[in-house]
Amino acid sequence: MCQIRCRDIAPLDADNLLPHTGMLYFFAPIDYFLGYYESPLDYHTPPCVIYSPDENNLQPYELNWEDTGESVFRPAEQMMFGHEGESICHAMLGSPRDNEVNERQEKMVQLLRIEEDDNWNLRFYDCGSMYFLISHHNLAKRRFDRVETEVFFY
Repeated sequence: MCQIRCRDIAPLDADNLLPHTGMLYFFAPIDYFLGYYESPLDYHTPPCVIYSPDENNLQPYELNWEDTGESVFRPAEQMMFGHEGESICHAMLGSPRDNEVNERQEKMVQLLRIEEDDNWNLRFYDCGSMYFLISHHNLAKRRFDRVETEVFFY
């Protein structure tokens, strides 16, 4: 779904919640929400987050569509950080924007929020967001294998 080089966001992480080196990889079976209803991926499969402390010698992977030759990868997206991202946008850290999620997950940090996106044709049902949430304890221990997700929709 996305990858984030931690050193790129380190200057924005004033509370030092995230690692400042390495890579965070977010995986989620979102084909269904992109309109690929016949995808073999089960959108009920829980998403996961992988942290790799090493970012040395990483090489870009090239993968192109057969019919057009264009890259299947999307360019980098703008993302908000912390509480500045309370509007409708992709965001890291802070609290969940949707009150219902915030109330249910009050002890959780919003590690990542992905909003519906016209550029991707991404829709979480009629209107919604996908949250990657982690407890303060697990975030401090770098236990990204304990991230929980919630798809919120109206």
